Amino acid sequence: DGIICLGKFSKSHIETLKKYNDAIILLDMDYENLKECSIVLDFDLTLKQALTYLTDLGHQKIGYLGGVEYLDDGQAYDDIRKKSFIKYAKEYQIEYEDYMIEGEFTSESGYAMMSNMIQSHHLPTALFDPIAMGAMKALNDYGFHIPDDISIIGFDNIDASNYTYPPLTTFYAPAFDMGQFGARLLHQAIKDHTKLLPMRIQLPCYLVERESCQAL
Repeated sequence: DGIICLGKFSKSHIETLKKYNDAIILLDMDYENLKECSIVLDFDLTLKQALTYLTDLGHQKIGYLGGVEYLDDGQAYDDIRKKSFIKYAKEYQIEYEDYMIEGEFTSESGYAMMSNMIQSHHLPTALFDPIAMGAMKALNDYGFHIPDDISIIGFDNIDASNYTYPPLTTFYAPAFDMGQFGARLLHQAIKDHTKLLPMRIQLPCYLVERESCQAL
């Protein structure tokens, strides 16, 4: 009766799915000029809040560790977090160019990227890292102390964030609410025999302060 697409799909794949059923909702896919109903997290505001928070603590050398996702057609998906990080880093006149590394969205990749950065002897004073667990382990293994040597902000506020050492400052991403809202919208459209309007709904993320960041 309807389709919920969770994850990253190419535009051609979406068009193929619409041939089966045009009652379709896209979750966590942030494309320009979409003609479908999509529900996404407000990554742009998240990065603005993250860099505002760190610059208010006195940080001017801020790094970014991220992952690259690929669509079914082999094209790399543009992560809004990376684009927004660069935009606000330029706006706030932050040093960032030498502190950006991308790999995969895994803890192992986060560990490897952080290890490479440490071995380059060129570290920022703070870091935004959507895959922070691996980076934190690498820093601990190399004898660095968080947040005395480097502050870290993570993303997603998974349960393990409470049990890292130190507890991780992170952004809560309302992924459950995004799925629930999408299911309700689709169910209501099917129930009422109405067509889903093309719309883009953004859900905000919230900063959860713990102990992995401090002022310079």
